[in-house]
Amino acid sequence: MAGVVTEPVSEMAAVSMSLQPLYLLINLDRSPERLETTGTHLLARGIAYRRLRGVDGNTLTLRAPAVLPSAYRRYHGRTLRAAEVGCYLSHLSAMETFLASAHDYCVVLEDDVEVVPDFAEAVADLVANDLYDYDLVRLQGRRPGLGVRTHWATNDRSVKAMITRVTGSTAYILNRGAARKCLAQLIPMVVPFDHAYDRPLHLGLKIGHILPYPAQPARGWSSTIDAPRAAQVQINDADKVGFFEKLPVLAWRTGTEVGRAMAALGPVLRWRMWNRLRRRLPRPAMTVGQIVDHSADGSGPSTPAIG
Repeated sequence: MAGVVTEPVSEMAAVSMSLQPLYLLINLDRSPERLETTGTHLLARGIAYRRLRGVDGNTLTLRAPAVLPSAYRRYHGRTLRAAEVGCYLSHLSAMETFLASAHDYCVVLEDDVEVVPDFAEAVADLVANDLYDYDLVRLQGRRPGLGVRTHWATNDRSVKAMITRVTGSTAYILNRGAARKCLAQLIPMVVPFDHAYDRPLHLGLKIGHILPYPAQPARGWSSTIDAPRAAQVQINDADKVGFFEKLPVLAWRTGTEVGRAMAALGPVLRWRMWNRLRRRLPRPAMTVGQIVDHSADGSGPSTPAIG
């Protein structure tokens, strides 16, 4: 399909491409209709993407070292499904592909994504501002969540540090450091990807959210994650755990949420302190040229020194 980009072949091209984010669209070989529909949609928004062949969980044997089915049941509270493993490994494959490229930032999209008209502009603003000092910025979430604004972005959007959980992995942008940390820490799989990668304190990542979200799952489409449970997974006849088995699930999620709130304090406090300091700094009543002119004749600046 037109619009799929390839990697640069020259050093000059590599330098140029590093200034632009790499757009990766995860797509399974058995879902060509999704590639056609979503690819056409992205091109209409002016987004040149690269198709990434998704990992089909139905072709895998769900066992260590890639995944720990018993740990998944313990920490997520139900039996593992093959499609969830495929989704998880597809996102890690996207990060590997990103690190093998010349780009400094990567936008990862699932093939059921729908983006707003100014999506590319919002991404360009994030890149121009180095993701506003975050390592990864969520471009989609299944719920607004509770967060604190740390920056204003383009088109009246705000970048927030979230205190509560916002699930979903349809669209996000990350830098190379975030990709390396995820690859180093997210194997083996013990929870779905959208639970695993959004743990800022545990992964040592600064994770932000841009709201209103410029992307969402396409209306009327169901995710490929909702596929039936894999026949080869024989952990328990019941899909969900019983009451007492939920205790490890609650403990894992409590640790995640406490860590998320703690991690959010860092960027929030830095932003608040900087703005307070900036308001207190005295403002010169003269232009730089006037100050230089007055200083050159020995009279010195007529405004108080700053600092």
